[in-house]
Amino acid sequence: MDNQTLFSTIQDLIDSRQLAVRCTQKHGHPYASLVVMAITPKLNRIVFLTLITTREHDHLRARPNAAFLVNNSENRTEDICQAAAVVEERRACWSTAPSSPGNTVCPAFRARTGS
Repeated sequence: MDNQTLFSTIQDLIDSRQLAVRCTQKHGHPYASLVVMAITPKLNRIVFLTLITTREHDHLRARPNAAFLVNNSENRTEDICQAAAVVEERRACWSTAPSSPGNTVCPAFRARTGS
C-alpha cells in the first residue's frame, strides 16, 4: 500500500468515527478513557477536550504521553478478522487560547463535533 492510499484509508476510518480510546498512565498504573476526538486534516494533531478537574488531565500533566485507538468494529465476532484500527502514540500539549487567530486545532474539533 503506497503512502497516499494509507493516508486515505486512515482518514476514512477517522472520519467514520467520533470516539477514540485514549490511554494514559500515572505511577505505573494504566488508565483508558473514551473520548470525542478530532484529527486535523493533515493527520498531524489529535484533538480532544478534557476538564482540568479530571483524572485524565492529572495523568497527562504527570506524564504527557498518550496512546489513541480508533477502530471500526461493531462488536461482532467477525470484527476480529475484518475490523480496521489505528493506534497512535502522541505527546500531549495544551492550548490555552483556543480561539486565537491562526489556531487550527479548535476549528478542527468544532468542525468534527458541531460545537
